[in-house]
Amino acid sequence: MCAADPLFYFNACLWTYSPHDDDECTELPFITYDYQDELILKIIDHAHRKKPLNVKKARDMGVSWTVLGVGRWLTKFRRGYAMGVMSRKKDLVDQNGSLDSLMQKLDYMYDRELPFMREKRTRNDMIFHDLESDGKIRGETANPDAFRAGRQRLILWDETAVTPDAFAIAAGMGAAAACVVRVYTPQGSASEPASLERAGVDTVKLDWRLNPLHRRGSYQVNRGRATVVDEKWHAKNPGYEFVTTGPTMHESMFRSPWYDDMCRVLHNIPLLIAQELEMNDEMASSHFFDETFLRRIEAETCRPPLVTGRIEYSRETCRPQRFTPDENGDFKVWRHLPFGEPQRDRSYTVSCDISQGMGASNSTLVITDDKLGEKIGEWANPFTMPHDFARLAVAVCRFFHDAGDTPALLAWEANGPGRVFGKCVEEQGFTDVWYEQDERTVAGWSSTAEKKLLLLGDYKAAQMESRYVDRSLECVAEQRHYVIIADGTISYVDSTGIIDPSGAKDNHGDRVIATALGHHVSKRRRIEVAAREAEYPKGSRGWFNQVRAEKLSQERRQARRVWHRRRMVR
Repeated sequence: MCAADPLFYFNACLWTYSPHDDDECTELPFITYDYQDELILKIIDHAHRKKPLNVKKARDMGVSWTVLGVGRWLTKFRRGYAMGVMSRKKDLVDQNGSLDSLMQKLDYMYDRELPFMREKRTRNDMIFHDLESDGKIRGETANPDAFRAGRQRLILWDETAVTPDAFAIAAGMGAAAACVVRVYTPQGSASEPASLERAGVDTVKLDWRLNPLHRRGSYQVNRGRATVVDEKWHAKNPGYEFVTTGPTMHESMFRSPWYDDMCRVLHNIPLLIAQELEMNDEMASSHFFDETFLRRIEAETCRPPLVTGRIEYSRETCRPQRFTPDENGDFKVWRHLPFGEPQRDRSYTVSCDISQGMGASNSTLVITDDKLGEKIGEWANPFTMPHDFARLAVAVCRFFHDAGDTPALLAWEANGPGRVFGKCVEEQGFTDVWYEQDERTVAGWSSTAEKKLLLLGDYKAAQMESRYVDRSLECVAEQRHYVIIADGTISYVDSTGIIDPSGAKDNHGDRVIATALGHHVSKRRRIEVAAREAEYPKGSRGWFNQVRAEKLSQERRQARRVWHRRRMVR
């Protein structure tokens, strides 16, 4: 009967340890709840079909015991079954005398089985071997080489979301594990299991209300008033003080005395409550960009492009020829192009973030309208090499020229492949580029941790104060994955699970960097124009002298650059 029915085996033979359920009795027969029955059968089904499974849970749901019980059943009644268990450090995998460790929980189940049900076994450090069925359960500490060798039919990966180097570990054991069951409480939308959930991996969500002990005395809060759900409990416990206000409240939420106690234990900190109780990935991390504001931007500001297509240009001269509408084109424009050309009564800034062009991340180009402080164009492609991207960028700058035939100002991130990009721009003889320093010696923007923080902080403030308008849904989606890490710097930590229409295998927030750089340069240009206009009225003698001086300065810089190139050729 046990071999045929795992639920019968759980309820007839297994014991569990639960110190929180009853102060007088901590050792309990494993009488399963309904949600545990469904979880047991789902794990066995996924192990049979060799499919991964995420188990996202609230605190104190008994999930680790449940998965280990499934492992006991499989290795006991299925010949030669191999299972692995893993957690972030060795003491949580196997520590003698500690029921916080996974292997000790297996020993606990074994020791309390009926005597005639206990199989012959060997038990070594991190190894549980059933000698009768030849089933093995092996423990591993989470590391990039965990379970890389050998083959496991089922792996329990406990505390996945807080495991360091989770992405590298998952990549290492990918081919060796038929079914990996990830058990975790949310730690933010950038965690490895959250990325898998977005990528479509089957995810079981175990809300705290599924546990009968947790939902005793439950009530719902609407508009500051509590409505009793569990009338029987409140009839036995009259006068309970409902929690209807505070930082942990949101409309139509369910609470219970257990939930209220846990909120107090967690100091009513919304981030901790989102992690431990609400299973909210978005609220369970220190995001740099505010999620509520991003949702409002998506609803009120973002929209599909008015035109999609490509810019045709000469590869030899980098002179634009025409903009060709094409539904499959990489170029998105949020501005009408009358007669196929942009408006000429304003200036534009073209900002770029450059990749190696090998498909891992996007090369991104953003066009900003300096007059309105608004993104009007975006281009992204992961397979364009830096030198080809430089030609395209120069052609785009010349296409978006102003009424005086002055091309758009070109700015780019100068680190890494940006050096190749900058060299190619110089070889094209294009001089309308942005210099980071006042002495105009370094072209482009050099990224450091501190400068990146300032750049993104300025961009965030401009968005929230409506000083910059971004209509790209893809760019706003990338903003969600910028988080503040432990050392106080900003990082784009999610590298899998995002479906990018450009086809990039990896995604590093390239659109956000290019857009933030475009805002930064465009804002500086508006400030300079405003300063000149304040100093000399347009059309005055001083204004004409200033324009002439700027033109002469530009010609001298061009002459120096030409001389430098000729000297280098010689």
